[in-house]
Amino acid sequence: EFDLNPQYERKDQRGRAKRMRYDGGTKEYTLEGDAYIEEKTQRVEADVVRYNTDTEVAVLIGNAHFRDSAQDITGERIRYDERQKKYQITGRSRVVDKQNIIVADSLDFNDELGSGLAVGNVVWVDTASDYTILAARMDYNKRSEFIEANGGFGGSKRPLMKSLIERDTLYMSAERLVSFKPDSTAETRLLLAFRDVRIFKSDLQAVCDSLSYSSADSIFRFYSRSNRQPLIWSDTSQFSADTIRMALKNKKMDKIWLRQNALVVNSEDELAFNQIKGRNCTATFRDDEVREMLVDGNAEAVYYALDDKRAYIGVNQSQCAEMRLFFGDNKVNSIKFYAQPKGSFTPMKKAPPGGTRLPGFFWEKNRRPRQLADLF
Repeated sequence: EFDLNPQYERKDQRGRAKRMRYDGGTKEYTLEGDAYIEEKTQRVEADVVRYNTDTEVAVLIGNAHFRDSAQDITGERIRYDERQKKYQITGRSRVVDKQNIIVADSLDFNDELGSGLAVGNVVWVDTASDYTILAARMDYNKRSEFIEANGGFGGSKRPLMKSLIERDTLYMSAERLVSFKPDSTAETRLLLAFRDVRIFKSDLQAVCDSLSYSSADSIFRFYSRSNRQPLIWSDTSQFSADTIRMALKNKKMDKIWLRQNALVVNSEDELAFNQIKGRNCTATFRDDEVREMLVDGNAEAVYYALDDKRAYIGVNQSQCAEMRLFFGDNKVNSIKFYAQPKGSFTPMKKAPPGGTRLPGFFWEKNRRPRQLADLF
């Protein structure tokens, strides 16, 4: 047993602590008090460090810290098996691996296989793609950069993804979240969400059965396996179709593509409903508002006209092969019709009592997430 600033050196290893013991029977070194051992590119620090030269197992206890050229690990207790390249981290743990950060109540990792398991209030951050996943459990693989998140964080039942978009946070929850790199040589990631996907942002909400998001093109792709179509809400507008794509540009809403059975419904008072319908529809945004919309394939539109006092004066109804609508202040400014358009105007006194409805019209309120709590 040594004290008064003891140090030890073995091959490429060097260590120091306030007190040091060596047991020749077990071949174990014990370093106590501001202990550390370092060699080449590795360094371990803790209140107590135990290292066995026979088993090549190091145990770090109290304020444990391990780092090498690839990663930086902290926890209350770290056990590292140098032969099997395995880490076991208990207590609130944190691992920094290149652009990824993972925090959990406990972590197990096999460096040789590249696989790991994080359990308990897991926080995973991708600093390159700039999004965070919160979950109860996360399985991950360092080599393929694959992660799978299940269960909720802090008592919730579902994993949650969040990302900052133009000084506002977008939240997404599902029963299961998966993220990986389709190409190991690229920095882009693909995020997949499965079953009952819900999205909430202050000016945007969405639901669907499953979803994919690629950081390569910043496009969300919404899918549905049931009879219920994916839905997007923006302000007073509702977008629906069999499949939907939503693109971001410079972290702002750029375009929404509605494919097959496209329907856009807009209403400020839920009394009169403006409707746009067609086979496909493309909506272009600027400053988070729809500015232009192209509808192709059996295009139809119902639009309620207003006077200067914003009182309803009648209903415009149009049909054509294709139409282009231009918006301002969340209302239609003008419409261009293509290929033999047909139209009619009905004064409000002669309009149907329940309002004019295009075939397939629906206005969904119950599925729309109104607050973050609705994602769980």
